[in-house]
Amino acid sequence: MKIANFKVDTSLTSILGENYRSTEAAIKELVDNAWDADSAQLKITMPEPFAKAEIIIEDNGSGMTEKEIRNEYLFIARSRTSRKGESTPLKKRKVKGRKGIGKFAGLLVAGEMQLISKARGKETTVTIVKDEILKWKDDLEKLDLKISTKDCSKEDNGTTIILRQLNQNLNFPNPVRLSQILLTEYGRENGFDIMINDKSLDIQDLVGFSENGTATTKLAGKVNYSFTISEGKKKLKQSGIAIRVKGKIIGRPTYFGLEEEEDIPKMLLKKIYAEVEVDGLADDITADWGAIFENSKKLEEVKKLIKPKIKKALQDTYSQQIHLAKTKIENKISKDLQQLPTHKREFAKRSLDKVLKSYYNESDEKINTIISVVLDTIEKDEYHEVLSNIEHSSTKKTKDFAKALSQFGTVESSLVGGQTKNRSTFLEFFERLISNEKTTEKEVHQSFENNLWLLNEPFSMMASNATLSKISKDFLASKFKSDKKNKAPALILCQDYKNNILLIELKSPNHTIDKTEQTQAEKYRKVLKTMFPNSAITILIIGKDMAPKMNASYENGTVILNNYNDLVSSAKHRLSWLAKQFN
Repeated sequence: MKIANFKVDTSLTSILGENYRSTEAAIKELVDNAWDADSAQLKITMPEPFAKAEIIIEDNGSGMTEKEIRNEYLFIARSRTSRKGESTPLKKRKVKGRKGIGKFAGLLVAGEMQLISKARGKETTVTIVKDEILKWKDDLEKLDLKISTKDCSKEDNGTTIILRQLNQNLNFPNPVRLSQILLTEYGRENGFDIMINDKSLDIQDLVGFSENGTATTKLAGKVNYSFTISEGKKKLKQSGIAIRVKGKIIGRPTYFGLEEEEDIPKMLLKKIYAEVEVDGLADDITADWGAIFENSKKLEEVKKLIKPKIKKALQDTYSQQIHLAKTKIENKISKDLQQLPTHKREFAKRSLDKVLKSYYNESDEKINTIISVVLDTIEKDEYHEVLSNIEHSSTKKTKDFAKALSQFGTVESSLVGGQTKNRSTFLEFFERLISNEKTTEKEVHQSFENNLWLLNEPFSMMASNATLSKISKDFLASKFKSDKKNKAPALILCQDYKNNILLIELKSPNHTIDKTEQTQAEKYRKVLKTMFPNSAITILIIGKDMAPKMNASYENGTVILNNYNDLVSSAKHRLSWLAKQFN
């Protein structure tokens, strides 16, 4: 038997003073370590009441050699990210370990923690006793720990933690509670399977109403679904409906259009945790399995099946809360509507009802602010009087009806004139932004994405939506990160009424566009063509200027290169023309 010692960077006694609310919370720290070790499978064995009180956490990650245990594992409070970076070496996972102390979390709930680790044909075992640590707290480096090694299969890698002498001051370990904690953190992760007492994590372990079932659709075939409407206070990580095809989750969870339902408060969407397994969607997935084609008829069929089930469950689960909140808001609205002229109150009430459905459980202060803003907008709405007049005239003589319609055009002209002036002011500020050498791509993107009127025709009439935004941010930007700086490009994906697709890449205002951007543009086009096979794809890249001998457009105009100064100049010219028309 050999001896090992701690290497002390900060005092371990401060680690033992950490406050964990439960045994399950401490175990979660050890699960994070298995994740950081690139484990694909994790098995947790928890004791039955009155049985041998022992907890075993076993992973098949990279494991550690004796040298790694001595120099890294026993190096207390040394940050893992400072040693090995922010992502794991094999699976490139984002590291979760906290400052090197989570590995000792077992000592907060147990008197003895034994570590058995296998790597590169060697099995190493070390045992740490909490009472011994406390005895040597002032001279911890002199505490001798028994460590042993023996041969094992070179194919056998991973780490096992055994916790003994469990803390009697904490409630007995609860497998269901642990499942709930781990499900919110790891339930959506591909390639990390967790078993607790030989049972996989299950959506129905969450507190709340659960339902699961199987159905067969005409196009997509067999559909397995499982969902829970959470009643817990803790926010679910990656809430929504995830689609699993052949065992792999595709893209990020969405809400299947429930976010557009007027009678579903937006805050309740965060209570949905669902998975839909549809292997029949395999042919409607992009080549890298990163997203499902937006125009997939099979996907629409699945949404029509699942959406009503989850909507009903939401309404049933939260009906009482919604009713009480709505009553409270309606009373507040009725009082504040007295501020408006009688003929505007019905219109204002409908508008407030629609807006406030998203804020049913917000504070009184926030609700009051929203009501004030909406009422103020309606009070100043120049369209309201004209539209009311049109509606009233529609049942009268034709000439009165035509006159009322003419009034609408007058208001339109007035508002376009005001808009032209305001946009001209915006351009002055935008010019200041792009003329600043310190302005980043992210900052240009932030100011540009909701102001597509800056573009030349026909692109100025294009628009983005939630789905397109997700594709550009969650898929394209991630896929095309810079190799050198691992930096995601600033992308805007939009579409017109003919389903033509435009992808805009915004470079920093001091970046010169060269052949690299042209090559990148073709890569964008190739990927987008798989996602929108029936749409015309155009790539627009905007920077400071273009390198010599670069063409502003090529490939039949499907890739267009532009600079910020020309963009602003063209927008100014259009606004100047509009201003003259309405003077």
